Amino acid sequence: MKIIKWILAAITLLSTVLMLFIFPDTIPVHFDINGIADRWGSKYEMLVLPVMAIITMIMFEFISRFYVKKASSVTDEKTKAEISSNVKVLNITDWVMSVLFLVMNIFTLYTSYSQVYPEKDLPEFDVIRAVSIVMGLVFIIMGNYMPKTRRNSTIGFRFPWTLYNENTWLRSNRFASYVMMIAGVITIVGALLFKGLAAPIIMLASVTLSLLVVLIYAYFVYRDERKKENEGTDKE
Repeated sequence: MKIIKWILAAITLLSTVLMLFIFPDTIPVHFDINGIADRWGSKYEMLVLPVMAIITMIMFEFISRFYVKKASSVTDEKTKAEISSNVKVLNITDWVMSVLFLVMNIFTLYTSYSQVYPEKDLPEFDVIRAVSIVMGLVFIIMGNYMPKTRRNSTIGFRFPWTLYNENTWLRSNRFASYVMMIAGVITIVGALLFKGLAAPIIMLASVTLSLLVVLIYAYFVYRDERKKENEGTDKE
């Protein structure tokens, strides 16, 4: 499985290197909301995204190995199971990021190529809309796996309230997973219905609102937990 992730990263890098032999020295490197180039620069700037993809994979690999090493030094079976669950979610996140970088790189190369060589008369492609759809899918996939995480210092919805105890973590992240998937659906629908700047605005609005809703819910869960603990202390 790890080999396939590295293959995806290699495809991202090699496809860009291949296009460097086709592109002129100066190409579109930034686009406005309509997908029109508003800044031209060196073709080597296209290497930024593939390099970021590789760095991200290396980072996830180190984090995953840290948790695996930690699990090997733990004797408590429950803790081992929790660490193993977190490692699985990390690997899924790594997969999603690898695919996301590959797709975004293809979109970017395609758009640059179509504007460098307009005589090719390639079909128009709404990069912003496509990226919004991909991000919506990412929200749905990640939301599906959030309830599988256990309290940790790396992944999940990590706020002071959610980290208070295991119950606040589980309840808050379970609720956040549903909210995150709903945000993903709204993002995809918004991208399908609207063009240009509307798609990313809908995405950002849904994500921001989702975070706010999760924060409020997490606070009430935290407050309930504190109340239960105080009641238990009073009875003693």
